[in-house]
Amino acid sequence: VQWVEYSIITNIIMKYYGVSSIAVDWTSMIAMAMYPVTLFPATFLIDKIGLRRSILLGAVGTAIGAWIKIFSVQPHLFWVSFLGQTVVYSCQTFILSLPPQIAAVWFGPNEMSTACAIGIFGTQLGTALSFILSPLIVKNHDNLDDIGQELSYLFYSVAIA
Repeated sequence: VQWVEYSIITNIIMKYYGVSSIAVDWTSMIAMAMYPVTLFPATFLIDKIGLRRSILLGAVGTAIGAWIKIFSVQPHLFWVSFLGQTVVYSCQTFILSLPPQIAAVWFGPNEMSTACAIGIFGTQLGTALSFILSPLIVKNHDNLDDIGQELSYLFYSVAIA
């Protein structure tokens, strides 16, 4: 859900934080930048600490990043939002790498491709939800305080979920 939550409402984020469209684009591009950096350490840790702990590490790290973004709801705190996104995508590598491994460990040969597809579908469903939730929750107001209030709703709902 967090991948495109800013990019889908670029004009509103630009207005609220006073940043360029490139800065807003980087809130989603950070995922692509962090993936190759964190892929090898994440796969190493998955092998060393196991699937359960890896899932917990990825989920807790993603939640921490979401909670960091709650503290970014001030027009001068875009860098806090970006920090939260960076934490989220440093930990998402654990989540994105797990569907094939879970399918291989928990399911039989005839079920592996279906299990892997369902796991990957979950990440795609989260992205689709972001395309719906962000513009549904955050509207383009003239008053920055109204935008900030709605950004708080968005950030809290994602962090709590």
